[in-house]
Amino acid sequence: MAENVLHIKTISELMHMAGFDDIRNPLIEVVDLSRMKEPEKMNGQWLSYGFYSVNLKTKLCADILYGRSRYDYDNGTLVFIAPNQPVQVNNVVEPEGMVLMFQPELIRGTAVEKAMQDYRFFGYDVNEALHISEREKTFFYERVKDIEHELEQNFDKHSRRLIVDNVGLLLDYCVRFYDRQFLMREPLNTNIAQQFEQLLSEYVASGRLATEGIPSVRYFAEKMGMTANYFGDSIKTATGRPPQSIIQERLIGLAKDRLTSTTLSVKEIAYSLGYEYPQYFVRLFRQQTGQTPTQYRIAN
Repeated sequence: MAENVLHIKTISELMHMAGFDDIRNPLIEVVDLSRMKEPEKMNGQWLSYGFYSVNLKTKLCADILYGRSRYDYDNGTLVFIAPNQPVQVNNVVEPEGMVLMFQPELIRGTAVEKAMQDYRFFGYDVNEALHISEREKTFFYERVKDIEHELEQNFDKHSRRLIVDNVGLLLDYCVRFYDRQFLMREPLNTNIAQQFEQLLSEYVASGRLATEGIPSVRYFAEKMGMTANYFGDSIKTATGRPPQSIIQERLIGLAKDRLTSTTLSVKEIAYSLGYEYPQYFVRLFRQQTGQTPTQYRIAN
């Protein structure tokens, strides 16, 4: 797949490909998908962008393939595409909706750039899309219209700040919308958390900690067919804690048991739990318990 991905570096380049000549700002643009010329010519093509893309589809008009996952667009679905994320568009038929695109240069040095780490949905797979309500859809259109209003004005010293502020506001609300979606899917998130606990128990019981090390969050996410970001956010919604914290707690629990029931040295216990550096294990154990492993063993 990677060899056949067409990388589109700029918004201007994509706009020309889609048949648009009236590019208002090379750093940010809003596109009405119904105005695309010959959208079917993009069918089957793997693409990646050099910019961020927020896609609202309001009609079942296409499906996107990301990796091995396929997502059929429903009415009122938001998909967030990060720079260099390969996607494939298929079965495009009379697309309807809006796309907000912005170059990383637009937000460079701003509060929005600093906040991008909080917009974890740009790391989600397309089958982990955001399904918005009619009220949320209205809000999305209002924010996009505010951005378009600025794009239609003569560019002045206030324009960039106002545009970036509106982008940040929109993304902040998307965080809220995703929180609502996670909460509405609480039974599903609880099931994900239960599967995670089971996979973690199986990994520990297999003895792989000593041979393969501590499993990463990405390991469990891939086991469950999710991106690491979406998996982590699902676990945090269900348990109130990030998965890394749950993994560490399990390992500290195992360490306590081995400290009190075996004569293994602290170093041997650290290695048996997958810690490459015993001193890191000692520091983590103390952070979690308030005691060093040796102190804990003596006291218990």
